[in-house]
Amino acid sequence: MLHELAKDVFELFYPNNCGLCKKAITKGEEHICTSCLLSLAETNFHTIKDNAVEKILRGRFNFHRATSLYYFNKEGGMQEAMHSIKYLNNIYLAEHFGKLMSKKLKDWLQDVDHIIPIPLAQKKESQRGYNQAFHMAKGLSDASGIALNNTMVARIKDTATQTKMNRAQRIENMQDAFQWNTIDKLKGKHLLLLDDVITTGATVESCVLALPNNIDIKISILSLAVAIES
Repeated sequence: MLHELAKDVFELFYPNNCGLCKKAITKGEEHICTSCLLSLAETNFHTIKDNAVEKILRGRFNFHRATSLYYFNKEGGMQEAMHSIKYLNNIYLAEHFGKLMSKKLKDWLQDVDHIIPIPLAQKKESQRGYNQAFHMAKGLSDASGIALNNTMVARIKDTATQTKMNRAQRIENMQDAFQWNTIDKLKGKHLLLLDDVITTGATVESCVLALPNNIDIKISILSLAVAIES
């Protein structure tokens, strides 16, 4: 009911409008206008071996590959997009970005078996009414045909907001935050963990480290955006 209410409210105030600039979209556009879409800085990391996202995560846990579609800049269009997705109930835009990931990362995704959105803290999801990573994953799954698995991993710890935390504080905050369920069913599979933004990588690190040791699973990491710390 919360999801449907959010959709109704957004459509009431912004019918057929861009999710970022709120201007009317034209024929052929969907949820975001061409001008706003072109303003987002793509990383093209999926074409780069040992890219910046992989460097953030390298040595902390084992993974097959990792990438982010866009750069996250605090004063750029992606910040507006994230605000709309996370705080303005714009799940349409979240799912649209998932579809864009499918289109732009088609070859990079081709051997993935399951998409697993990073779970949101229970308190935060209850307040917001939805998990933005789930809706990105849904859009990606719908467009790519890759299975969406939203029950395999659970958030078992309500962590504090990490916006103003440094890397060490984020890692401590996320410690023991996840639990995997009936993971044996996915032995031999290639799992894609999907999150909205990677900054220090503490969240995905905690999620992967919660896996049982020596289990036969291939893990890759994808986020809509990455914040490269200077």
